[in-house]
Amino acid sequence: MKSAKLNYSKSKIDKAGEILKTTTSHKKEIIQPLDVLSNWRDVHAMPLDTFAKVLKTRAQKINLPRPHCCPAIKKNAVNFT
Repeated sequence: MKSAKLNYSKSKIDKAGEILKTTTSHKKEIIQPLDVLSNWRDVHAMPLDTFAKVLKTRAQKINLPRPHCCPAIKKNAVNFT
């Protein structure tokens, strides 16, 4: 998995989150915040996957029966008005 680069500042990410939380915006107003969200997810996918692999390995080392470790990134549910 290739590492992605964060293209937005923390303040822009926070602002995009606020816009997406209040999904009363029109479709054209949330295109940019969705791009910010997509970039943030891409950046965090590799560390999350790495952590899940390490966690699974460690669980197997202590003989946990059938360890299930899987990264889960929430899907966005945006309703366009």
